[in-house]
Amino acid sequence: MGDGSGGTHAHLVEDMVANGSANNGTPNGSVVDPAAPVGVAMRIMRQNAEDGGATDAKEKEDYESTAEEQEDEEDVDDEEERRDGLGILLEGKKHIQLQSGEVLEVGRDPLPPAGAKWGVRHAQALLLFLCTSTAYSLRVNLSVAIVAMVDNTASGNADFPVFSWPKKTQGYLLSSFFWGYLVMQIPASQLAQRFGARFFLAASMAGTGLFTLLLPVAAIYGDWPAVAVTRAASGLCQGFVFPSCYVLLGKWAPPLERGRFTAFVIGAQLLGPVVMLPVTGVLSSSAGGWPSVFYLSGALGLLVGILVFVFVADSPAKHRGISEVERDYIQRSIGVNTRTQLKRTRTPWRAILTCVPLWATMLSHAGQSWGFLTFITEVPTYMSSVLKFDIKKNGLLSALPYLTTWVMSFGFSWLSDFITERKMLTLTASRKIFNTIGMWGPGLTMLGVGYTSGSPALAVALLTVALGLKAGCYVGFQVNYVDLAPQFSGTSFSVGNFLANSCSTLAPITVGLIVKDQTSPEQWRLVFFVTCAMFFFGNLVFIVFGSADVQPWNGSRKASMYLSKDSIASQDLERIRAAAAT
Repeated sequence: MGDGSGGTHAHLVEDMVANGSANNGTPNGSVVDPAAPVGVAMRIMRQNAEDGGATDAKEKEDYESTAEEQEDEEDVDDEEERRDGLGILLEGKKHIQLQSGEVLEVGRDPLPPAGAKWGVRHAQALLLFLCTSTAYSLRVNLSVAIVAMVDNTASGNADFPVFSWPKKTQGYLLSSFFWGYLVMQIPASQLAQRFGARFFLAASMAGTGLFTLLLPVAAIYGDWPAVAVTRAASGLCQGFVFPSCYVLLGKWAPPLERGRFTAFVIGAQLLGPVVMLPVTGVLSSSAGGWPSVFYLSGALGLLVGILVFVFVADSPAKHRGISEVERDYIQRSIGVNTRTQLKRTRTPWRAILTCVPLWATMLSHAGQSWGFLTFITEVPTYMSSVLKFDIKKNGLLSALPYLTTWVMSFGFSWLSDFITERKMLTLTASRKIFNTIGMWGPGLTMLGVGYTSGSPALAVALLTVALGLKAGCYVGFQVNYVDLAPQFSGTSFSVGNFLANSCSTLAPITVGLIVKDQTSPEQWRLVFFVTCAMFFFGNLVFIVFGSADVQPWNGSRKASMYLSKDSIASQDLERIRAAAAT
C-alpha cells in the first residue's frame, strides 16, 4: 500500500461484481456515477490509495498490538463477510469507467510493479529448488547403487562388499524409504503451517543427509535389515520437505507467477535423478566404490540444510532484506493478513476430507506417483537386465528422461501462466489439459516401452518422451493444491502425498512379485501395462471431478486470493454499504 501503486486496488478478483451499475458503452463495463454505490466505493478506494503510507503504519501497529490475542472463529467469519461485500458491488464487470473518463480494470490479478519484477521471492524459489532437487538425489541414489551393491562385476570394482539380495529383497529396500516418509506427511504439514516451514525444512534436509552418510556402515555391519532401517529414517526426515515447500509457495508465490514458481520448485525433483543417476554410475565404478555415492550425496544434504536455515524466511513479512514494494505486492496478490493468519489456527479437516475437487487432485497424484516411482526405482534395473547397458551407460541413459522432463517443465509452466494471464482458458480447463498431457501421454508411451527389448535406442527414446510429457503435471494437479486452498496448501498436499505414496510404495513390491526373471521382457511388459493403467485412472478422475476454484474451507471466498482482509474493502465496507443504502 505504501509503494504508491494505489491503482492496483482496482485489480480485484475475476467474477467480482458491480450491482446496480448501468452499462454505458464501455466494453464489458459501465460508467459509474460518483454518487452511485460503485462510484462511492471507487472514490473511497482511490482516497485510501493516496493515504496508503499512513494507513500502512497504523495497520502495522494494530497488527503488532493484537498479534498474540486469540479471537474466536465468529470474528474471522465477520471479517470475511466485510471483505467480500466489495466484491458483491463489483460483480460481472471487466471495466469500470468513472465520470472523469478514467477506466479502471476489474478482474485481473495484480501485476508486479517495476520494483518487484525480480526480487527476494525468486531467491526463495531458488533455495526451494535446491531443496527438492537434492532431496530427490538422496531418494534415488540407491536405485543405481544397488546394482553395484549386489554385483561387483557390474561396477568393475571388487574392493567393496557385495550382497546376495534377491529381487524381492531389493524391492523392499527400494520401498523402505517410503515407510518413514509416509509417517511424517500430515504431522509435517501441521508443524510447518503452525510454527513456520523454514526450521523444519532445514532440519529435514540435514537429517536426510546424515542418515545417507550412515548407510554404507549399516550395509556392511547390519546387512539389508539395517539398510532398510536407515532408509526408513531418511524417509522420516524427508517427510517434511514437500509439505514445507508447499507452505512456503503458498506464502511467496503471487497468482500470476504460481505456475512458474511451482514448476520450478517441484519440477526440480527431476534434476536430482538427472545429476545423481549418472554420478552414481561413475562413483560406483571409481576407487571409492558404491559407498562414495552415499558419502557425497549425504554431505550435499547437510550443506543444503544449512543454506535453508540461514537464508529462507517463513513469509515475506519475516524476511529482513525484502523491499517494501515487493512485500506489499506479494501480500496484496495472495490476500495475506497477519491478524487473520494468527487467528485461524484450526485446520478444517472435515471440509478437506470431504472436498471432491481435492480428492480428484489426490487420486491423480496417486496415479502419477505410482508411475513415477516405477521410473525412478525400476527403470535402471530394466535397462541393466533387459537392455544390457553397463552401469556407467545405465546411469547416463537413465538420467536422460529426467533431464527432458526438467527442461519441458519450464515450457509448460510458461505456457500455463501465459494462458492464465491472457484468460485464453479458464484456470480449471488449463489445469485439466496440462494434466492430461502429463499423465495420458506417459501412460501411452509406457505401453510401447514393453516391446522394445530388441531396440535399446527406441526404449530410451520412448522413456525420454514419456517423462518429458510428464512435465505437464506440474501445472496440472501439482499446482492445483495451491489453487484450491492457498492457506492450507501444505496440509492438503500432505494428505494427497500420504495417499499417493501409500499407493506408490506398493510399486516396487509389485514389480518384485511380477518379475521373477529380471531378463524376461514379457514380465517387464506386464509392469509397464500396470503403470499405464495407473496413469489413465488418475487423470480420468481429475478430468471428471477436478477444479481450480478456491474452496470455501480455505477461510475465504474467491476474493481472498487477490484482495486482502486488511485492504480498503475491509476498512471501508461499512461506509460503502451506508452509501449504497441511501
